[in-house]
Amino acid sequence: MKPQQTEEFNGLLFTPYEAGQAEDLAGWIAGGHWPYHGSVTPSFEKVLGWIADGNYDGEDNRTFWIYREGDVEAVAIICLHEMTDLTPVFDLRIREDCRKRGLGRIILSWLLRYLFTVTDKHRIEAHTRRDNIPMQRLLESGGWVKEAHYRKAWPDESGGFHDALTFAMLKDDWERLESTETAGGRRGELVVLNYQPDWAIQFAALKLIFEEALGESLLGVEHVGSTSVPGLAAKPVLDIDLVVAGMAELEAVRAPLARLGYHFRGDLGIPGRYAFGRRDDEVPRCNPPCRWMKQNLYVCLDGVSALKNHILFRDALRRCDGLRDAYGALKRRLVRRYAGLDYERGIDLYCRDKTGFITAVLASVGVDDAELDQIVTVNTGSRFGNYS
Repeated sequence: MKPQQTEEFNGLLFTPYEAGQAEDLAGWIAGGHWPYHGSVTPSFEKVLGWIADGNYDGEDNRTFWIYREGDVEAVAIICLHEMTDLTPVFDLRIREDCRKRGLGRIILSWLLRYLFTVTDKHRIEAHTRRDNIPMQRLLESGGWVKEAHYRKAWPDESGGFHDALTFAMLKDDWERLESTETAGGRRGELVVLNYQPDWAIQFAALKLIFEEALGESLLGVEHVGSTSVPGLAAKPVLDIDLVVAGMAELEAVRAPLARLGYHFRGDLGIPGRYAFGRRDDEVPRCNPPCRWMKQNLYVCLDGVSALKNHILFRDALRRCDGLRDAYGALKRRLVRRYAGLDYERGIDLYCRDKTGFITAVLASVGVDDAELDQIVTVNTGSRFGNYS
């Protein structure tokens, strides 16, 4: 039975664990497979012992069940530990059949909002094994800073040891949405993730906001870039083209976009495509406030090459699974190749080295040499490439 006091956040329901649910919690954990935890398949009795020891409730711990709308069984649990200390830590468990579906990002967004607005904490840490790549990518893409690497510090049930990593988020960082550089860490590592269904959900919600705010000045809202192609690995950034008829309509949408929290950045050297930036991840403003994923927002004049080529490239990858998978594999190779570089240098090289693939695809669907040359110029001369 679901606990009471449910809070909805981005399609998930968060409800506090209650002391009378010990057997429910023990059954849920014992029924799962947890490859990166100390006990991979704990028994029901073992978990009951953890609960009896106070590891899931009381003054020092807070546990929440997490459901999707309409589900009877929880898809995840998250437990905050060491709440009486200055720096709490957390334990996240997502049900095996619900992994790789974008739930982790939503859960961590809720966690930070809860910790930094409901409690008096100014900092939280995350500890994970070095081989837990999905958790590392989740933390890095969310702006957490890697602060420590401990060699052979995480024991497993077989008697072996794994390297362990510590990440942290400060309340100040969360509010400013920029990570603090520390010795041994880099701000904004280049990350490519498996496709997340939540990307399409976020775009659909943003599309409604733009259509309502911009009204008749808007011809259309296009989800472009890699997050728009189901099954394609991508940087966790939404690329959105707002289509308008001409310069008069561009001027007409600037004020409503400013009210939503966006600021005008000009064409950045790409004719007919005008970039809009944002100061924090609650842009666009809505009621109640929502923390959105990263975005590249452009207003494009109808018919310009930048818009046309975005759509041609997107549609080619949507039509052909082989082409989509080849592009995803290329991006993963490039991320591995440039993993040791600072972000600015890494993203420049990443954009440069994808250009041949992009232009080959566009050439195959009829884009002429002059337009292809412009794409080469943009993607090899600036870190703000034309494709993600």
